[in-house]
Amino acid sequence: MQAADFTTTTTTTPTSSAKCVNRLISTNMNLKKDINQFTATVCRWKDVDAEKKQITSGQESLRPSFKEAHTTLTEPQGLKSHQDDSLVGLSRTEERDITPPMDLI
Repeated sequence: MQAADFTTTTTTTPTSSAKCVNRLISTNMNLKKDINQFTATVCRWKDVDAEKKQITSGQESLRPSFKEAHTTLTEPQGLKSHQDDSLVGLSRTEERDITPPMDLI
């Protein structure tokens, strides 16, 4: 038995070569557009990350002053024990029980 020769030769016509080259050029151009869009997107992400870091650092710098303001704005000691003299004799039911005059009924 003889070994079969499986080598094949392909011949290309000039038109098919030109089509192949044009296809490669088109694909290359599309890839360049995609790479440019990707690069622009990454640059925008970097800008957004930089803005987030700047905002976060700004918030961190505000936090100590907020804590200080919160501790200074707490209720003074004497305010809880102080009562308004005009409300001393009223009970809750007297405050809520408001009846209209008889001539309006």
